[in-house]
Amino acid sequence: MKTSNKFFITLLGIISLSTLLYFLTPIRYLFYDSSPQNTSNQENTSIENNENSSMEKEPVVESYNTLVKDSYITISKYYQVPSLPELKTEVLSKSIEFVRRLETIQDSNLNLTQSIEKYYIMGNLLLCAADMETHDEQKKILSDLSLKSIKTSLTFIQESESTDSLTYQWVLEENMIDRLQFYITLNLCIKRIAGESIDTNKILESLNSIPKEKRDTYNLDNHHLILQVLNQDKERLQKGEKNE
Repeated sequence: MKTSNKFFITLLGIISLSTLLYFLTPIRYLFYDSSPQNTSNQENTSIENNENSSMEKEPVVESYNTLVKDSYITISKYYQVPSLPELKTEVLSKSIEFVRRLETIQDSNLNLTQSIEKYYIMGNLLLCAADMETHDEQKKILSDLSLKSIKTSLTFIQESESTDSLTYQWVLEENMIDRLQFYITLNLCIKRIAGESIDTNKILESLNSIPKEKRDTYNLDNHHLILQVLNQDKERLQKGEKNE
């Protein structure tokens, strides 16, 4: 009975991880291929016929796609750390390494879609590094850098909304705004865990700005950082009740 329960819990963890990664990873990188970002024949046709579309452009920097795919491999390993803690050091070092390499790629060498994606990935990697870091002050620094990258990605998204309809269509189809909002939420959790005075209501407000349907579908509310903050509150409440 105990063995079957353990298997069932492990299976639920795998399913939860898979749905979360599906939400957080753009479609073209789910299986680490180098296929175009377009997800339908109709979209492919419209892009091919629009020479001015920033989504049509091939990467100027040849290493960009490879670097992005390698980054997503590291991000997927981050979510395996609870069951494979030996990955923690690798995730921390590789996340920082890939951020530094992405920083060397000038935005002027990327199209608008790639610029949005670049800072989205940097924010993601810095979040992973912040969570893996053991020193509170360094966690805060990495989290602040993550939030800075997220803000830059959102700025490029705003630009696409007014200047590039195809890129903005990609933003909407890929749930990029909700993904970035989720990373804002997780960074608030990290800063709170690292000792900053951040009210739980602010974290929940950030989380609740993502539609409930998506949160339920991808199990976002059960991310370990969110649960850790809620457990902190529960422990403090219990201590307060005991003191009384």
